[in-house]
Amino acid sequence: MLTKERKLEIYTERLHRLAFDLALYASQGDTNWKGIAIVADETRTMSLRLYAMLEKESIASLPDSIMDALLQIEYLSFNGWLEMLRIGVDFDPDKNYILPSGSRNLSVIFEEIRNVARDMRVLFNLAETHGDLLQPELKKESRVSNAKLFLLQATIGGEAFVENTAYVEEVITYVDGDPHFGIKDGHVMLRGVKIPVVDCYARFKLDRSRIKDVAGRSCVLIIKTAWEKEPSLYGVLVDALPQTFGFFSRFSEGESTDSRSQVFANPYARACWDTVDDGQMIFLDWNALA
Repeated sequence: MLTKERKLEIYTERLHRLAFDLALYASQGDTNWKGIAIVADETRTMSLRLYAMLEKESIASLPDSIMDALLQIEYLSFNGWLEMLRIGVDFDPDKNYILPSGSRNLSVIFEEIRNVARDMRVLFNLAETHGDLLQPELKKESRVSNAKLFLLQATIGGEAFVENTAYVEEVITYVDGDPHFGIKDGHVMLRGVKIPVVDCYARFKLDRSRIKDVAGRSCVLIIKTAWEKEPSLYGVLVDALPQTFGFFSRFSEGESTDSRSQVFANPYARACWDTVDDGQMIFLDWNALA
């Protein structure tokens, strides 16, 4: 029977191989594949970090330090999917699934990266940090688009909101007090770019206790607006890693649906729709919030 140490070595080796496979795919693409190359490099970095943990720490002490590494691996998989969407999307009307054109093998790699993190969680009896990926269908119609949208759902103070993943540049996390990264003076620095952060918790007086996940990290979505003359980057604080990723609907031409939210005032919401479970999802107007 394999020891826990050996199992962890196998998972770490698998992660390293997956990073290498990603790098190969990225090298075959054009400049649009730069994001995939970054994810590949970060995945390799995480595998080396796990190797270092194996060398320096005992297996008994690893659970205390490995949680953050697993969280980052899951975020890499998540951001990999976002990069796939930026490469280009194919829609299959007969299936409740969407995959980027020419990138179907990449989806397998990103799912395997996610599985590695899950296997390590099971190995150390660590709790999941977020729910399963769901694909509910929206009920309402809108004139926003007559094509299928790939949406991302998260929560702000427990209130659900959604954003077209075409506008979600990245998902990042930080720990309060980190001298190298975090929100300072209402901005976050990302690769040398100063990005304003929209704090809906303060704006709408929402519960801030949800802002950290079980690992003590705060989560920020980086949004690139597309409805301004000059697209801008904004960060938005959310409760944690988005609970739902990869749900979609076909919107048809019709009257726009007014926001009925009692939390987000109409001037700050582009639109609002009901979900299959009669919940409410809001598109925020970043231009109005900024």
